[in-house]
Amino acid sequence: MSEVRHPVRRTRAIRAHAWIPKGWRLCCVHARTGVTFALLAGIVHAARAQSTDVLSATVGVDMKYDDNLFLLAPDANTDALLGTSKRSSLVSTEQADLVFDKTYSLQHFLIDATALHESFQDFHFLDFSALNYVAQWDWQLGSRLRGDIGASRQEDLGDYSDFQQYNVPNLETTNERHFDFDFAGTTHWHLVGGLQRYMLDNPGEFTSVGTFSENSAQIGVKYLSSAGNQVTAMFRNTVGNFDRDIQVDALLDNHYIQQQEKITADYRLTGNTTMQGWVGYTNRRYSTFAVRNFSGPIGGVTLDWKPTPKSEVEVSFVHDLIDYEDDSNSYYGTNVLRIKPIWRATPKVTVSANVELAYNSFRGAVQDTPALRTDKVFSTELKVEYQPTKSTVVGLYVQWRKRDSNTDIYRYDDNAIGFTAKYTF
Repeated sequence: MSEVRHPVRRTRAIRAHAWIPKGWRLCCVHARTGVTFALLAGIVHAARAQSTDVLSATVGVDMKYDDNLFLLAPDANTDALLGTSKRSSLVSTEQADLVFDKTYSLQHFLIDATALHESFQDFHFLDFSALNYVAQWDWQLGSRLRGDIGASRQEDLGDYSDFQQYNVPNLETTNERHFDFDFAGTTHWHLVGGLQRYMLDNPGEFTSVGTFSENSAQIGVKYLSSAGNQVTAMFRNTVGNFDRDIQVDALLDNHYIQQQEKITADYRLTGNTTMQGWVGYTNRRYSTFAVRNFSGPIGGVTLDWKPTPKSEVEVSFVHDLIDYEDDSNSYYGTNVLRIKPIWRATPKVTVSANVELAYNSFRGAVQDTPALRTDKVFSTELKVEYQPTKSTVVGLYVQWRKRDSNTDIYRYDDNAIGFTAKYTF
């Protein structure tokens, strides 16, 4: 398939059953391009792996205790900000998932619809219900031309690490549409490309993310070796529009163009080790306020090692540039190191961890600032899952996050513990 990157939300979800550290999610995509195609493809492949049935259903529950739900700084005045001295909350999520997964000859169809309800003890103004979906058609015409057409909707509650309007639910809704193609001109050389539309609706007056839409097109070439290794060179052009008027005082634009050149290599080092690396250059230009323009190199590498049939370790490093517009900054550079070991102790017990260290350096000042903001974010998750039957999975997890910053209001410590259970029909 072509390498269209499908955006997801930029902020980490509070949802306990879908906890992903913010720094990693941000580094996965460049400057407001949200969820990558890798994530969307992961949902597709996971749905296929879970069941060989054409139609399957899963119900689940997640109960999590979070001791700093709004990610407040240690010395923050909780009563003044929240109207209560309580920072913690019990978060309850109920979810039902319906999957249609069917192959007809060379065509494959997937529809994954999820209904969920999430409630927050003592902070019920955050409670919400949503109906989300992923739909995709993996198409193929003959032996040379293939691709996919897809759409997705995701409504979720983002975290409050930067969104600090504590009386407003940080409920974000994303909608995405895409078309990809992969044409095998020869045995080894492919022409790849795609089109995409992405929309994000963000609440309140959070200009650092904003409500916006993007239309993207990309084209490239891929070389596929006889051993299955591949190298892809891609050019992507994105035109974006914010749902706001030009704000002269704040130097906030309503239109931008972003271009990115990227080379990606996928290589199997040994039978148990694979590596993916990428390098590129990104360039964003605003229509009115050039002071917020930014550009620079980006890149990353991921190593996946399976030393035994029961164990796996994934190590990755990413450098990226993320747009972030406020009174002091226009974007930030992020460097993220992530280690994710998995141990399948028995056929029914799996132990996994996710350790991440991110360093964020904010840049592109639009006014005199004594010191530009810098953050260090450390996050850890440890999870144990038990599968007593083929259809039932239960789990326990603990999470810890800490952000140090040279700006006091952005410091926080957060600890959580949770229980999950799901049943597949």
